[in-house]
Amino acid sequence: MVPIPAARVADGVYAAQAVSSAPAFRIESAKLLADGGKLLLVLTMDGTDCSLLYPGSAEAAAQAAETDCIRLVEMADGSHAFTLPIHALDAPFSGAAYSVSQAKWYDGTLLVRADSLPASAIIEEEAPAPEPAEEAPQEAEEPVEEEAPSEEEPPAEEEPPVEEEPPTEEEPPAEEEPPVEEEPPAEEEPPVEEEPPVEEPPVEEEPPAEEPPAEEEPPAEEEPEEGGLRDGTYTIELDFSGGTGKARILSPATLTISGGSMTAHVVWSSENYDYMVVGGTKITALSTAGGSTFDIPVAALDTPLTVMGNTTAMSVPHEIEYTITFHSATMKEVG
Repeated sequence: MVPIPAARVADGVYAAQAVSSAPAFRIESAKLLADGGKLLLVLTMDGTDCSLLYPGSAEAAAQAAETDCIRLVEMADGSHAFTLPIHALDAPFSGAAYSVSQAKWYDGTLLVRADSLPASAIIEEEAPAPEPAEEAPQEAEEPVEEEAPSEEEPPAEEEPPVEEEPPTEEEPPAEEEPPVEEEPPAEEEPPVEEEPPVEEPPVEEEPPAEEPPAEEEPPAEEEPEEGGLRDGTYTIELDFSGGTGKARILSPATLTISGGSMTAHVVWSSENYDYMVVGGTKITALSTAGGSTFDIPVAALDTPLTVMGNTTAMSVPHEIEYTITFHSATMKEVG
């Protein structure tokens, strides 16, 4: 087997197969939590005889303090499990388990099989880029022989200077023409008398026709809020999925609409959720008594809403992804 490092496991929660070489270390089921290149393995045990795990040999475990060991923890559903970090799949790692009935540490190895996860959980490794081919050495070019300088031609003989032609005689100036006599100015014509303007009788203006007053249109009815819903408080049914199925959000929930914003008041079936993450915002529980209670924003109805819930049921708290869908057809106004 070729080990698969934690960085090549896609984020998510997966059912996995864990194999132990120690017969007394009986594993009932295993779950793998992948988040940001880190792996957390949760081993649910068949019994409580093995109470401690140590990441080393049995000899070293016998000398180690109990605080350096991983303890078997009772879960919310009554089962018992170890929670430990691992660094790769298909890579056995050594450890020691303590048997309460035998009061003794036992050596063993533990391996998580990569083929027990869905194919989509393994990120394909990128192939290395091919190395550039070496260029063949170029043959040196032979030097080109320089041509011998050609013999200089003798200088051309100078042509004799051209004799200048004698200047031509200037022509006598032309005789000036006599000035043209100016014509006498034409006599001015007498001005034409303007005819007096004809006065037209004034046109009587017709009185403006009285238009009947326009009927006022009744005021338009106010449109309901976005999505056709008025401000108010409603009960609403929801679908819920994600996680192991042991905890869920109860249906129906209470939905409050105000100024176009929607807020859902949700209650979990478990008291072990201390905060949720919705739309990138961390929301702390209002209370945990009788089931963890939250007020969360709802961006849209009839559309899956992805949220994160942080559970403290295990020895190491961690976030789990869930999906909630609120159905508008089931809404009933309260009051």
